[in-house]
Amino acid sequence: MRLIDDIIIAYLDNHYDHSYYYDKQEKSIYMEIDEALTGESGVDWDDEENEFRFIPIPKVLSNEVYGWMLEFESKQTHSKLLRALNSRKPFREFKEVSDQLGLLDQWHEYEYERALNRIRSWAEENGILEELEKAA
Repeated sequence: MRLIDDIIIAYLDNHYDHSYYYDKQEKSIYMEIDEALTGESGVDWDDEENEFRFIPIPKVLSNEVYGWMLEFESKQTHSKLLRALNSRKPFREFKEVSDQLGLLDQWHEYEYERALNRIRSWAEENGILEELEKAA
């Protein structure tokens, strides 16, 4: 798997109990979890060197994903998908209905392309796009 794909996975993981960083020195992803949960100390953020070494990987916002699902639905024009998006649990329902309609793989491809565009923009803003696209 390519490094940029790993960063996309980190970007799409919007759980709030951990954060991801790109380690420019190691050219890898660092996941920071609260020391109370792991018993291990993390990065020393008071060390100035670490401030420049690690770049926070953004987390996808739920309203952003919801917008992607609306775009995907409009291309598919399936009323079942639209009903799923208007349900009490739109994210779960959308995926279940997509699966029932045989569209789940297409949805994942669509989501991946949107995430890839966002991560490329983030990487370009941080001056690391070229190194990410070269890294395997």
